[in-house]
Amino acid sequence: MACDCPECSKHSGPNKMVMMFKIGVFFLQYIYATFAMIRKGKFKELGALIGAFVFFFTIPRRMICARCDQYGNNCYSLYLGKVTSWIHPKVEGKQVNNLGIALELLALGSMSAIPAWALKWHFKALMPYMLLLDTTVFMQFIHACRHCGLYATDWRKDCPAAQIARVFFEK
Repeated sequence: MACDCPECSKHSGPNKMVMMFKIGVFFLQYIYATFAMIRKGKFKELGALIGAFVFFFTIPRRMICARCDQYGNNCYSLYLGKVTSWIHPKVEGKQVNNLGIALELLALGSMSAIPAWALKWHFKALMPYMLLLDTTVFMQFIHACRHCGLYATDWRKDCPAAQIARVFFEK
């Protein structure tokens, strides 16, 4: 993401060290969730989680990232602009809309809730997952949502998380 914010000016986009930490925690969260669900015999829930991931990388990516001006670039949202360019062609002439954002929230909510639901009666297995989930959400909020809330001038400034971030991080 090339903007005039201090982080982009200093690092030519998102800080790579922060991004590596965020991506590492995200992968650790779902690797842990997968093994915990297998260990507890939660195979239906694991199937639902895989379905939520497939959904996340199809319709919402096509409705948001493939329409974004940062398509093909490293962005603050776990480099999804770059990842999407490997999966979907660029969509020209269409803007990101509220339906895309709503589907994104549905996908992310499902991806987060399914492991928690599957492990709800297994406290010792649930707590590490919840700690990783909270870390993922917190890092995304203070890094990506803060950035869009303070510096975005397009549809990203209207994202509900960016609006909330402005309340906490407004200059």
